[in-house]
Amino acid sequence: MKPFNYQQDFANIDFRHSPERYQAAAAAIFKRYWGRLRADEDYLARKKAHQQAYG
Repeated sequence: MKPFNYQQDFANIDFRHSPERYQAAAAAIFKRYWGRLRADEDYLARKKAHQQAYG
């Protein structure tokens, strides 16, 4: 999986907007990366191993 580049994504957010718009933009970025992570087979294998070891 390609490495994440949060700095590039956040560079496109206009900080002059209200905090709510900034939070919404940040949430959208997080959701996109979380979706990529949840689809990554390596992440899922590590998660499963962790759950089996620690509950």
